[in-house]
Amino acid sequence: MSSTENQNHNMILVMGVTGAGKSSFVNKLVENSVTVGDDLKSCTAKCLGVTTKIGETDVVVIDCPGFDDTSRSDTQILKEITELLSAQYLLGFKLKGILFLHRITDNRISGCANRTLELFKKIVGKEAFCNVVLVTTMWDKEDESIAYKREGQLRDEFWADMLREGSSATRYDGTKESAEGILSQILGKQSIVLKVQRELVDQRLALNQTLAGSFLEPIIHEQEAEFLARLKELEECLDTEKDKGKKLGYKQSKRRNLAAVQQRREDKDELESKPGVEVQSRLEKFQKGSLDVVTKTIQILAGIVTVTVGMITIVAGGP
Repeated sequence: MSSTENQNHNMILVMGVTGAGKSSFVNKLVENSVTVGDDLKSCTAKCLGVTTKIGETDVVVIDCPGFDDTSRSDTQILKEITELLSAQYLLGFKLKGILFLHRITDNRISGCANRTLELFKKIVGKEAFCNVVLVTTMWDKEDESIAYKREGQLRDEFWADMLREGSSATRYDGTKESAEGILSQILGKQSIVLKVQRELVDQRLALNQTLAGSFLEPIIHEQEAEFLARLKELEECLDTEKDKGKKLGYKQSKRRNLAAVQQRREDKDELESKPGVEVQSRLEKFQKGSLDVVTKTIQILAGIVTVTVGMITIVAGGP
């Protein structure tokens, strides 16, 4: 399935919820390669690839958009990440592993954070857990004793199943040396194929037929039903309300709920797509028009999926 010419290209993904410090981590590896924010809003709108060298080993590090984003749905982000993973697999990049970042400053695991972790596990699959490093960040922003307690809870409860299956957990102290040391833990491992890659590329499944997609689908249906019920309530309020100010508020709320319903319907359409098949088709078209496929591996990746390489964004659809 994979191109033998590109077997020397190593890749590591950096994932997690929005605001976990993924872009800061990548920026330490290659200075000024990533825009870093000072709040919990996402600074990574699209997958960002940077090339660096750890010791004598070249590696492409991918900063992935965070789940639980305020501006994009988890389905949109999942589609983008699975397209990237499909392209990586088809092009023959060796996926060495994935870093999953978590803020040690979080005083509890929210429902959204727990859902993101479950979604992540379904993307990866148990067979590849041994190539996952669970990384706690922002230790300098928390009291040491509290941070240690939270770390213990993460290991004993939320990460326990992954650690039993071979994942490792470590701390990132915010330095370049720490970032490189964490990458070194993965680079020495055998490359892996993720569960979602087998499903999308080898089995040519639709996204909603994968473990990750089927996990999201009922959540989307439930959210759509909630917004539709809220719209019905708002319609009744608009029919009976006489106060102009309140009526305006109801209209604004109705517009927001309509937009939310529309987003869930678009998400359902996205889940019916086949990222592996779509990416393979783009790759075949790209290679037919390219005279220098071997030396342009990273450009091919950027040409068939929406990814930023360095600071140049190339949108899916061809060179």
